[in-house]
Amino acid sequence: MEYVVELPFNAENPEFGDTLHGALKRFKSVERRLQQSEQLRTQYVYFMREYINLGHMSEVPPEDHAAGNQFYLPHHPVLGRKLRVVFNGSFRDANGKALNDTLFTGPSIQHDLFAVCLRFQMYKYAFSADIVKIFRQIWVNEMHRSYQKIVWREDPSDPIKHFQLCTVTYGTSCAPFLAVRVLEQLDPHDPHRDKYPTASKILLEDFYVDDVLTGSNSVDELLYNRNE
Repeated sequence: MEYVVELPFNAENPEFGDTLHGALKRFKSVERRLQQSEQLRTQYVYFMREYINLGHMSEVPPEDHAAGNQFYLPHHPVLGRKLRVVFNGSFRDANGKALNDTLFTGPSIQHDLFAVCLRFQMYKYAFSADIVKIFRQIWVNEMHRSYQKIVWREDPSDPIKHFQLCTVTYGTSCAPFLAVRVLEQLDPHDPHRDKYPTASKILLEDFYVDDVLTGSNSVDELLYNRNE
């Protein structure tokens, strides 16, 4: 099952000033940083290649570089257990307006973390997991992808290319709401809900955004729950 969402703009067809020049300036700054660390550059290139290979971003032809309403997002590395590229939805256009300024963030609909953790501690046997690339498993409607443009090249000797991000983007203010909303949408429309009631209950009660904390009081039931 594939889910497609629209960006929740607070006004129809928002217009922005120039963002390309600022995004180019930020990119060249990041590029200089990558040239100073071969390890960082390798990780960054790998991340972006994967983005392209999975179809999560697509190249924009030259004739569409300045077509219609658009927004160019700067991007930069964030280092944790592994490198993650973050796209800056708070970057401001030539008129001082950011993409995030035009988006509804949505209500807080994630489950209460205290309640999830409390239930987790009451099980005799427990396990935790997370959904891989939860944002990037949700597609953005094609008519809104022009608001998620970026510039990128693997090497300074290459020409700069323009891309648009095709999935929900980490760094936009609406991303957490869209991810949790889609996750909750799964269960009421799941034809296997009656066949797998335990999995359905876990989906609706034991997730906090993309992390699941759940368990059982018997090993057999725990293994069954994991297999569901």
